[in-house]
Amino acid sequence: MLKISDGNSKLRKTSGKVKTYLAEHGSLNGFVPRPKAYRVVSFNIPAGGYDDEDGKSYVTCPGADACLNVCYARQGTFLFKGSKRVRIDNHKALLYTYATQGIEGVVDILDQSVNGLSKRVAVIRLHDSGDFFKKWYADAWLQVIKRHPDILFYAYTKSVPFFKGKVLPDNFRVTYSYGGKWDKMIDGPNSRIFDTIESRLENGYIDGNDSDMPAILGEYAIGLVYHGVKKPTAKQFDALR
Repeated sequence: MLKISDGNSKLRKTSGKVKTYLAEHGSLNGFVPRPKAYRVVSFNIPAGGYDDEDGKSYVTCPGADACLNVCYARQGTFLFKGSKRVRIDNHKALLYTYATQGIEGVVDILDQSVNGLSKRVAVIRLHDSGDFFKKWYADAWLQVIKRHPDILFYAYTKSVPFFKGKVLPDNFRVTYSYGGKWDKMIDGPNSRIFDTIESRLENGYIDGNDSDMPAILGEYAIGLVYHGVKKPTAKQFDALR
């Protein structure tokens, strides 16, 4: 079975905010999860891509461009052996299943993983690392999402062409991320990376660093101030704008 993660500290904090928000408002901007559910978890694959033991290369973020220079999921704790292994195993399991069973098999293993979650799970993030790497993979998730109308799914993505022109399920909230190959196609809820809080505020973007509540609620403009280990150059930041 694929591994769905309990999430990092940001997602755990988001779980608490979801619980509080539901107690105060009764829904997540119109979405009502299953009773007593509030937890946020995530399904992940490697960020950008990776080379396996045999030297074969895989691309897991086909829309990535300038963002690769500052990607938080390619540094820090994401480089720990255990963290990398889980993400690689998820990706390889998807590839193997598609090669042997087609998209129907991929839908089944994704669905089994969702079914195995605690009933306290209200929200699933796709992905805190990686992206929709193939159209069949994105389509498989759309089928799974439709099977679980009492769970809210959300994603930051640069794989814009996989979703353009499609009617997305009501329980799926997509935020398109700038800094990729298909920025010119973005015309909906979006996110940008900024070098300072002041720059984020000047451009009218709300805070996406504190928690994932803005993406969960479907906010239109979400700003993420860079906080990674690597020190990007001014030119690298300019490429993201």
